[in-house]
Amino acid sequence: MPIQYIVKRLISLLPVLFIVSIGIFGLTYLIPGDAAVTLAGDSASPERIEAIRTELGLNEAPLVQYWTWLSGVLHGDLGTSLYMHVPVTTELLRRFPVTISLAIGALVVTIVGGLAGGIAAALRRGTWVDRLVQGGASVGIAMPSFWIALILIVVFAVNLGWFPAIGYTSIAESPTGWLQSITMPSIALGAAGAAVVARQLRGSLIDAMNMDYVRTAKARGLSPRRIVAKHALKNAVMPILTLLGVQVAYLLGGTVIVEQIFGIPGVGKYIYDSVFTLDLPVVQGAVLVIALLVVLINFLVDISYGFVNPKLRQE
Repeated sequence: MPIQYIVKRLISLLPVLFIVSIGIFGLTYLIPGDAAVTLAGDSASPERIEAIRTELGLNEAPLVQYWTWLSGVLHGDLGTSLYMHVPVTTELLRRFPVTISLAIGALVVTIVGGLAGGIAAALRRGTWVDRLVQGGASVGIAMPSFWIALILIVVFAVNLGWFPAIGYTSIAESPTGWLQSITMPSIALGAAGAAVVARQLRGSLIDAMNMDYVRTAKARGLSPRRIVAKHALKNAVMPILTLLGVQVAYLLGGTVIVEQIFGIPGVGKYIYDSVFTLDLPVVQGAVLVIALLVVLINFLVDISYGFVNPKLRQE
């Protein structure tokens, strides 16, 4: 992989990151309410509210506020929570392993479920297996993650008692308890992604199986499993790489609701609680970190194209 290719892609991220920072800072001010009033309390005097606004810098022009915030971000300072009085960076470092473990679990569900369903449907095109996968994919895409989460809780936690309905156990505390605590949230978060991947892979694999090189491999007597694994799947996976980059963004965004439903103390729940309390430094810092992570993952996906298709390195 030429260094110039990677450097070119990195440089192209700078304007994206700048636009993302503007969007995040601006959108937080669209949240209804006044952070100074919420922090001071309903019975606070106008003078007290004005003092808080001055202390927080809310009286400054938006451009000045943005520059102050961005300067802190560039120096590694995401601000301090208005209510917990804890640096946002400290709290994010504590909560991010929880969210990452949930996102990884959901990504495993997306990849394993999507690949298994897509390959099975493509190899058994027109059969009941194909119809079952396509029907399941349609249901998975149509059902929102919070609805799937509620169904899983009712069936597997309340009725069967296989998994805890709420709560989170760290892997250091108990690997078994950790696996039980993220199983249902991972399925709820990754089900839609698995459905999308299965549908996309089915179409790509069917197209690949009709190519001349696949016919040649069949004529040479190669087994169907080897033809799919060694030839057809390699070419069919290109659209899936792009799709997985999009799905990672969906998974990280979906943790806001799923963590709230299952009572998981991750970054998603941190953002959810902070929105309702108008804790703007937390919302801005946490969303910015998630956005940076999404940009980084899409950058890695972009770089992976160069490995799968060497022709792209020359563009």
